[in-house]
This record gives sequence, structure tokens and C-alpha cells, in this order.
Amino acid sequence: MYDLIYTDPAHKEQGALDGYALTMTFGDVDNNFECVFGTQNAPPLAGGCLMYAEDTEYGGIVRGKETSTTDGTTAFTGSTWHGIMNEHVICPPKGSTHLRLRGDAHDALRLIIEACGLGKWFKVAEGESGIRVSADIRYLAAYDAAVSMLAKAGAKLVIKWKRDRAELSAVEAVNHDQMNSDNANFTIKEGFRPPNRMVLLGTGEMLDRITSEIFIDEEGKVSKNQHYFGLDEVMVKFEDTNADLEELEAKGAEKLIELQDVNEIDVSSELVDDYDVGDYVTVTNLDAGQTATATVTSKTVTLIDGEPTFSCEIGSASALFDLNKEGKEGGVV
Repeated sequence: MYDLIYTDPAHKEQGALDGYALTMTFGDVDNNFECVFGTQNAPPLAGGCLMYAEDTEYGGIVRGKETSTTDGTTAFTGSTWHGIMNEHVICPPKGSTHLRLRGDAHDALRLIIEACGLGKWFKVAEGESGIRVSADIRYLAAYDAAVSMLAKAGAKLVIKWKRDRAELSAVEAVNHDQMNSDNANFTIKEGFRPPNRMVLLGTGEMLDRITSEIFIDEEGKVSKNQHYFGLDEVMVKFEDTNADLEELEAKGAEKLIELQDVNEIDVSSELVDDYDVGDYVTVTNLDAGQTATATVTSKTVTLIDGEPTFSCEIGSASALFDLNKEGKEGGVV
């Protein structure tokens, strides 16, 4: 049971809401919410009002209002904390091509918040996370950039309202492995040969164009050495007309690793209340002897007068969970 607090447009706390149904999504989706009341019981919410449940990620800012005479409801819509971050694009510092992030993840998150000018509404957990990150960000939405940066280090972004601001923290991703064909319904789709050779095309034209090739082996390591030949070789092309050789190979390696996610899971289960975006889910078909691991890409929470229910979208299955968990990045060995 959670108390959903709301503020006025100046962000001064007004009290707790009741008689509502709040649905919010976060992850690789719209990162928004809808809070529905009976019109006669609708609170005086307006654009800019905040709502939040203490020590949870449930909340955001009101952006719109809709009333309906059909069912006698008033719905307030808005952006979750995740959505607010994605409303801000990270621009490179003056005189730089990228915002370079190196070191502890919490220090990197502080630089992201600073670059977006969101320090009044967001903060980062005190101390170090113990998670090392490396990222070069250029004109990316802040939430997407933070999630991507942490995913490469086998970590996830956790956002919780803490007293006066939404607090960001970097936490090691969890692999939930309790799902099997006895307690969940799912479909596993396997791919047996992902791309393993990539032709890279960078800046320049014709004979002056920067080109390179990279390869990936069975352990997920990217290098200049070819490992698969003949029918086992699967080639793809990667193009960035603004990239020099170093940047081209780094981006290409990141993409080649991403392309190894050739399996898919479609899952339906009640065992998702403690899942976070960025966590992993391992499912096992006991009858077929088939196992796959996939990433939680989005989560939907519904609060009805403080009582939550949950659902998750599970993305592409990954054969590189151990590789990502070790914090290896897109780069050529």
C-alpha cells in the first residue's frame, strides 16, 4: 500500500490522493502515466503538479488533463521521472564533440543530470556505486543514454522519489531465473547464427572513404581476427559517414555485440513484481529442455488507491549475459 502524494504547480506538497487508478510505464516506451478519477472527485491538479509515492519510482509531472462525459471520469496525464529525463537531450560541452563519461557510474549520472540542468528535481545516490562505466554521449535523450551506458556494464538505472527529488542510482542487474514451464507461460524463439563479420564504412568518398572490418567469436569478443568461414560466416554492414576510424570501430563493435541477441522470449507471468528495467529473466521449458535469457525492456505499474499490480515486456534474449555483466564494452580487442 502506497500513499500517492501530490503538489501544486510550485511543487509544494498538498496531501495524498485517493479514489484513483494510476497506470504508468517506463523503459524503452513512452515513459508516461495516466491517473483517472471520477470527475466529481477529481483533485485540483494542473500542469506542472508533481505526484509521487515515497521511496518508489511511481510518479512524475502532470502534462495534460482529459474529461469524459461518457463515463464521468477525469484523467490526468504526464511524464514519469524516466520520461522527464528523456525530455532533455544531452549536448556535448562547448568545444567538445561528446560528453565523455568515465569512472564510477554515480559520477557519470551526476554529469548527465548536470548536463541536462535537472539538478533541482533529480539527484544521485551518495557515494560510489562500485560499477565502472565508459560512454561518449552526443545528442542523446538522457534516460536512454543512462540506461544504455549502464547496460554495457551489466547494471540498471533505479529511480526512486526520496523526500524532495527523484534519486538515481546504478545497481547491478539481477538475473531472475525462477520462471519455468510449471509456473509461467512463454514462447522461446531461437536463432542459431547471428552476424559475425561486419564491414565498416566511415567518413570520406570512394577510394578515400574510411573502411574496416571486425569480427566476433563464440565467446562474444570483437577483434580483427576472423573466426567463422563459409556457410558459418554471416556478414552485415555498418555505416557512419561522420565517424573516423577509431569511432567507427567502437560503434561497430557495440552494434555487432547487440546483433548477437537473436533469440526472443514472449512471456506471461505473475512473478514480475520485483523486476526492474535492465534486469534479466531466464526461462526454462522443462519439457523441451530449452533455456533462454532475456532483458526486461519495459515495466507497467498500475496503482489503484495505493495497491500495485505489475506487468513487464521482455526483450530479445541474450547469449552475452556473462559478457555484459563483466562490464566489457563495445571495442575492438
